[in-house]
Amino acid sequence: MAFLTDQIPASGVPINSWVHIVDPSDISQNPAGSSFKATIQQVISGYTGSTIYEVGSGADSSQRIGVSSSSVGNCSVVSGGFNNTSFSTTSFIGSGSNNFTNGTASVVTGGRGNATETDYSSIIGGCGNMIKNLTSTTNVYGNTIAGGAFNTITSGSSTSDLFGNTIAGGTFNTIIPVLSGGQTISGGVSNTNDSDYSSISGGYNNTSSGRGSTIGGGSYNTAAGTRSVVSGGGGSCPALGNRSTCVSTFVGGGTQNNVSGSYSSVVGGGGPLLGMGNSVTESYSTVVGGSCNTVNCSYSVITGGVKNIINGNCSSVLGGCGNVINGNSSFIMSCNSTISSDRTVILGGSGISGSTNDMVYVPSVNIQSTGYLYFGDVNTDGSWRMFISGATLMVEKRTGGVWTFSGQFT
Repeated sequence: MAFLTDQIPASGVPINSWVHIVDPSDISQNPAGSSFKATIQQVISGYTGSTIYEVGSGADSSQRIGVSSSSVGNCSVVSGGFNNTSFSTTSFIGSGSNNFTNGTASVVTGGRGNATETDYSSIIGGCGNMIKNLTSTTNVYGNTIAGGAFNTITSGSSTSDLFGNTIAGGTFNTIIPVLSGGQTISGGVSNTNDSDYSSISGGYNNTSSGRGSTIGGGSYNTAAGTRSVVSGGGGSCPALGNRSTCVSTFVGGGTQNNVSGSYSSVVGGGGPLLGMGNSVTESYSTVVGGSCNTVNCSYSVITGGVKNIINGNCSSVLGGCGNVINGNSSFIMSCNSTISSDRTVILGGSGISGSTNDMVYVPSVNIQSTGYLYFGDVNTDGSWRMFISGATLMVEKRTGGVWTFSGQFT
């Protein structure tokens, strides 16, 4: 007689196949027990031991028993929690409640009310997080929401396949890929990232809409230029936020600062009242700080102060208040002074008007007793110099490579 252990193992056994059952507690047929037959389905349905899983409606799927969960997708698994549904092939839900997966090989590890509708995507936990695809012509692959609440990654109106977007945490944050993806929000509240390869580290109500742009934090800040940066700052309403809106622009911080010229920057400053921000509207220019300062030309710098304006290229204002440069290659360190000519300098004073090219305006000069005032090149014959010797003003001329006495004033 052949033993059971000698039989060939069965393969592809349907659930309605018969199996042999021996009940040792029933001795009606034999003192050793009674023999019966049953289908595999009958055995599974009637078992009341420690088994907590059953076959789902998807082929080769499994689901937790008695917790209103369903494994609809083929090879899908719902291992725990309550009222979870795994719709797609090889998808998985670990625990939590009211979660669902509807993308191939997608995962919801836990949490509550989380949903992923895209392939190869995952939600680790949190509440009300969603990864979804709004179009039937694109695919959104490999996205992740690690946690937080009510965060969303969505395809928007894109016509291209989108990849590799991540929200690490926070609340009410949104990523909307445009062409490729590769976007990140690390945390914060109500931040929006809607351009490829861009990132928001945190903060509140920030928007990164330039490709490859970055916002470090703060509130109501906007990085709309390609490869633009806003490090932080901003204010309590949209009008007080910082804006970096052109190619490779930078705002370091402060309030109400705006950079709309390519490769330009505002390092900081600004102020909490409307109109107090600094602004750069042309390329390769910088405002370091202060408030209400404006550069409307290229290659120019305002280092600080209040209400200074540069309208000429390659010019600088070194602080002060209310200064205006309308000429090129000019410089002001003054207050309420104006330059309308080129290569002009105003040093000190107040209310000075510089209108002559190649001119230096100085209201007063204090030359110390050990110094010289030169007229012409110091190493060229025919140049003059003046200096103080005791109580006498001396005048010398350079002749034959030597400074020689020419006169004096007492």
